[in-house]
Amino acid sequence: MPKSIPTEKKKKIALEKSKKEFPGNPALQEIHYIRYLLEIEWKEMTIEEIQEEVNRAKKELSIA
Repeated sequence: MPKSIPTEKKKKIALEKSKKEFPGNPALQEIHYIRYLLEIEWKEMTIEEIQEEVNRAKKELSIA
């Protein structure tokens, strides 16, 4: 299945959640905000699709 696109409302909720969980630490807030967005995007995807996307991103970043 294709990945879900987070709505502006869901993005705002994710940002508020990360700020609440990590007050005073902008680096952790950013990391967890991105993690929450990925959870939304990957919600409808299969494990194989998620693995393909992660591997594709690793290649783009020259990590793999």
